[in-house]
Amino acid sequence: MPDYVEDIDLGLSEKQNYTPYIIGGIILVIIILIVIILLIQRKKNKKHSENKDTHNNTPHINHEEKKETNLDDKIKFDILHILKLNQGAMTQKNLRKHFDYSEAKISLMIKALEQEGKIEKEKHGTINFIKIK
Repeated sequence: MPDYVEDIDLGLSEKQNYTPYIIGGIILVIIILIVIILLIQRKKNKKHSENKDTHNNTPHINHEEKKETNLDDKIKFDILHILKLNQGAMTQKNLRKHFDYSEAKISLMIKALEQEGKIEKEKHGTINFIKIK
């Protein structure tokens, strides 16, 4: 044999113990299966609760909408109250001064009250005159 060739030990002659790798692999597969089963159950429970909500006759209440409606009702009540205190009529500009809400919000509430038939708005040039019906 030439001098430059060396014996390389590939470890093929010794038996290696693969048992720890096999056990680790089995444990890993079991963990993955448990996670998959839990995800499927969670999805089924979510679907079941959604179906239960849709079959229930009571409608869903959006608390934000409820708060907004209560606020709108309060503003409309306050507008009518202020008008009553001022002999049932005043300009929209003066009415707005009694509120900390935007011009747009007050205008919307006046429009809603007008549509409900509780007040009427008369235009005199650029001035809106609001009065109770």
